Amino acid sequence: MTQTANARQADVASPEAIVAAVYEVLSGRAREERDWDRWRTLYVPNARLIPIENDTEGTPAPRVLSPEQYIASRRPLLAAGDFYEWETGREELRSGSVAHVWSIYEAARTRRRANPPRSEQHPAVERRVAVVDSFGHVGRGQCSRADPS
Repeated sequence: MTQTANARQADVASPEAIVAAVYEVLSGRAREERDWDRWRTLYVPNARLIPIENDTEGTPAPRVLSPEQYIASRRPLLAAGDFYEWETGREELRSGSVAHVWSIYEAARTRRRANPPRSEQHPAVERRVAVVDSFGHVGRGQCSRADPS
């Protein structure tokens, strides 16, 4: 069940804020329970998250999930080790109260440090793009997450 009405004002003030809140909730130490109640407030009722994952034959395919199904699918990954995501770039299209955001991000097992020395740079676990559709007024964000392999 989504709880958009209970969203933190700062989390849903703009498409940028929604994206930042998504990354913040997912990031953390191994076995550290994420703030899933906060996560739920970022989505409108019946929102869908659509990661691109390999099917049983190894072919990339969309997997359509509710926010609750997404939480259940990610808990094992987040419990297995520290996990952090951060935005590295973005493209955004707006029309009236609708925004379509391509958020380019990296994920790694350690926190991102600003300008680390080359010897301390770590490779990202993955580099991907999250697609977020946001519309309406404050408190009415919808995220559709597309993660190409």
